[in-house]
Amino acid sequence: MDKDELIRARAHQIWESEGCQEGQEADHWARAAAEIEAGATQSDAAKSAADSAERAEEEGHVPPSVAGPAARRRAAR
Repeated sequence: MDKDELIRARAHQIWESEGCQEGQEADHWARAAAEIEAGATQSDAAKSAADSAERAEEEGHVPPSVAGPAARRRAAR
């Protein structure tokens, strides 16, 4: 599903949740777009954090007691 389709679907949900009132299309679209963008930003941030944590483990910058299983196995060698 492309971004416009996601926004359209979310705007429709907002419209329904507010009692299907007419004349609020622009507001619903703007709110939906902001929500979708915020979700994408959060997803990107979470992925970036996970990537950073994984790199830190691989490089040995995380103590074995808090590292994931792969890092603990490497530390045990």
